[in-house]
Amino acid sequence: MKTRFFPYNFVSLRWIIEFPDEDSCKSKWKEYRDNLGVVCIRCGCEEHYWKSDKECYECKKCRYRQSLRSNTDMHGGQLPLKYWFVTMHLHTSTKKSFSALELRRQFGHRNYNPIWPMLHKLRMAMGKQDGKYMSVKSLNFLQNETWKNCIYRLTTSGCLPHRSRT
Repeated sequence: MKTRFFPYNFVSLRWIIEFPDEDSCKSKWKEYRDNLGVVCIRCGCEEHYWKSDKECYECKKCRYRQSLRSNTDMHGGQLPLKYWFVTMHLHTSTKKSFSALELRRQFGHRNYNPIWPMLHKLRMAMGKQDGKYMSVKSLNFLQNETWKNCIYRLTTSGCLPHRSRT
């Protein structure tokens, strides 16, 4: 079978078709949270179930409810998940960064105030992830350790290499 090359615009179009509205973003984020594992903030239990009428997780042990956004960088924000998904896509698919003011204009959002913290949180999270990726990639001793323990040891020992963005 012949492989077809899709230019950048087609990749963006496929992304827009995959996440056309808020509900598709919520279902993808729920799928991601389910795969990652949801931990109760109160008791630390990892067993939960989804309440579709309230759109939240409920702990099986203490019955504490938490939303899709709780315990993430999105916690406490009122911006739609669509904004977060579009910003993540733009931030990962472009070489150069863009300002929060430009992002506000592209969204057609009235206020600048909620857009800047969202963009700042994403930049911080992606910077931390880059540091973790680079440190684990450069050290090949992950055979018997879990990912979490290795990252914890690397961050507490101060041996994370700094990667400059160019």
